[in-house]
This record gives sequence, structure tokens and C-alpha cells, in this order.
Amino acid sequence: MEHKVSIIIPVYGVEKYLEECLDSVINQTYSNLEIILIDDESPDYCPVICDEYALKDNRIKVIHKKNGGAGSARNAGLKICTGEYICFVDSDDYVYPNYVEKLVSEAVRQKAEIIVSNFDYLYQNKKKTGKELMKTNEFSSAEYLEEFLINWHCSLIWNKIFKKDILKSLFFVEGRRIDDEFFTYQAVIKAKKIVQIEDCLYVYRMRKSSVMNSSVI
Repeated sequence: MEHKVSIIIPVYGVEKYLEECLDSVINQTYSNLEIILIDDESPDYCPVICDEYALKDNRIKVIHKKNGGAGSARNAGLKICTGEYICFVDSDDYVYPNYVEKLVSEAVRQKAEIIVSNFDYLYQNKKKTGKELMKTNEFSSAEYLEEFLINWHCSLIWNKIFKKDILKSLFFVEGRRIDDEFFTYQAVIKAKKIVQIEDCLYVYRMRKSSVMNSSVI
């Protein structure tokens, strides 16, 4: 039986990119998904898009909340998610069809609490493979924390899958523009085994304004 995977997607001011993101998620080769969209009081057409997609796919849950920033939005998703594994996707990015299947299969096969993948950059519709090409490797918690000092991508949340067990009572710091580092750091501390793989599974869109630019971040 497939393990249930929750995908948490904060949404703010990305109506130009949101449909591409959601299409990439609902069309995953892995079907046992819980897709949580958190509308952080987006001022554009995003709230309507979220609701429209929820009507098309019963795996989608939508939360409409008062604006609080990226950390607040992700926390809202963490509080209701029910999957055995959790992924985070930014709503102006998109993922390759095997994103979830590869991450969760590696997590189960290697009995790891965190799996880390490589990713591509997208510059105005031109893709570039990440310079951080990672070779398959296995780390203990302490070993991966050392990597934080060398490789900035270690702190990212969207190129990873987390076993839910290690995220209990762990939430994002709210009200900060950059909130990945502390969350990932805390998750790594709780993990016994972290495995990174070479596969490029995520497409990170390079643009001046971030997904969750708002008045509080």
C-alpha cells in the first residue's frame, strides 16, 4: 500500500504561475497525495484558482487565512496534514512528474527520515541545472549539520521529503522573510539518517519577488 504524502503549498501573489504549479502536483506519478493549499490572503486571483482546483481534485484542501507570511501559511498546513511523509512546494515553482514517487520510494527503501534531491533553476523560461549537483550520499544528523556550513542548499525545504514523525511539535518561525533554515536545521537534528540523491526533481523559479512577499515579511 502506498504511503500517504502531504504536499503543503503556501499561496500569495502568484496567479501567473499557480496553475503550472498545481498541474505539476496533481499529475504526479504517485497518487496517494494530500495537497494542502494555504491562501495567505492573496490579493489577486489566487484564492479563486485554489477553490477551482479543489473542485476538480478531491485530494486538494484549501485554507483561506489572514495574511501572516510564509511561515504562518506553512504552519497552518502542518497543523492539519495527515500524511506519513511531508513535502513543501512553493507556488511559483513546479515539480517533475516523479518528484513525489522518487522521494518517498527512496525514503522507504533507505529507511531515511529525510531525502534530499537536486533541482533545476528556471530563468525566464530557460532551465539551468543546479550548480550544486549532488552525488548520492548518506549522512547522519551530525554529518549533515556540518554540510550546512558548506552548502547553502542544505537548508532548503522544497527539495526534500520529511518523515512526519520527526516534525512533531516543529513549526516555522513566523514573521520572518527567510524561514527555511531554522526549520530544516531542527528537522535534521531529529533525524537519524539523511540521504541525498542526484536526481533533479524540482524546478526553482528565479524571480525578483518571492512567493510570499507580503506586508509582514
